[in-house]
Amino acid sequence: MATGSADCTARIFEVASGQELCRVTDCPGVNDVAFSPDGRWLGGSGKITRIWDATSGEELLGVSSDGCGRVAFSPDGRLLATTGSDKAVRVWDTDSGEEVAAFSHDRRTWDVAFGPDGRLLATSGRSGRRLLDDVVRVWRLREGADG
Repeated sequence: MATGSADCTARIFEVASGQELCRVTDCPGVNDVAFSPDGRWLGGSGKITRIWDATSGEELLGVSSDGCGRVAFSPDGRLLATTGSDKAVRVWDTDSGEEVAAFSHDRRTWDVAFGPDGRLLATSGRSGRRLLDDVVRVWRLREGADG
């Protein structure tokens, strides 16, 4: 199990014992964490979106994301999607750190998830000013972005 915290730490615990296995510090305001599908990496969102080695805590990748809310790995682990404070959903290549796609809600974006084959991306967010203006959108990743 992994946790992120406003105290600038991300932690990985063994569920059965509750023992802390790994701690990553100096990661401003960790809003969300997600394991890669194979469990080797931990993605974390905050002022900077990062990917750490889930065993050692070594930072493998850091990308500026304009304040990130949620993170999700693609099923093959080659992409990381983030929601941002700028209404954008960005998709990053986990090897190079390059942005490979971006989508936008009209107002705030709440969450993001990949489809089972990694070709579709679902996002939830606000499209208008009223409470009932929340929407879910499904985006098709461009050819090549999903490997």
